[in-house]
Amino acid sequence: YGWSSSSTTTSSTSSSVSSSDSSEGDDGCKRLFVAIDLPDQIRASIKAIYDHDGHPGVKWTNPDTLHMTLHFIGPVPLDAVSEVHEALSEITSPTFDLQLKSVGSFRHGVLWAGIDASPQLTVLHKKVLAKLHPFRNHQRKRNKTEHLTQPHITIGRFKPRKHREALGPYLEEHGEADLGSFRVETFHLKSSTLLPGGALHVIEGTYKCS
Repeated sequence: YGWSSSSTTTSSTSSSVSSSDSSEGDDGCKRLFVAIDLPDQIRASIKAIYDHDGHPGVKWTNPDTLHMTLHFIGPVPLDAVSEVHEALSEITSPTFDLQLKSVGSFRHGVLWAGIDASPQLTVLHKKVLAKLHPFRNHQRKRNKTEHLTQPHITIGRFKPRKHREALGPYLEEHGEADLGSFRVETFHLKSSTLLPGGALHVIEGTYKCS
């Protein structure tokens, strides 16, 4: 399994199910995903390794919107969003620490910050999948490829054929970068609306670890 983030602008609501329809699609659905947000110090450490001048071909993720996706659910009918929220509300998880200490790329054009293996993260991920199993008909089908096996945060995107070779020195320099650690105390249900300038993310529910 794996997690990723995208270049977006973010809007948040309260911890209960949101009444906002900003993520409502033309088909009467919301595109939902489960995510862990990053604290400011981690966003800053990731931003510090961005190289806009040296690699203008990379679309760097807006630091304000960096997050780790635990699971992408996909389009869910509006009348089923509260059921997803209730299912996630039943999950129990202790707080735990995550360490970011590597930078790499996937062959399809994604730059990522890697996350050290965490048993607690693995358990949380499995609990999320189990609770969302009844909604599997709404979840997008994904091939089992490399980007699903490495927990990560997407920090940029590039065109592989055009920029992969030029990124070699950057990856060599930052491959073992220590980007810090943080304690996971909450995770979120979010909706995503595709906009011309990126995606708008809205928090639909927040769940505390204890």
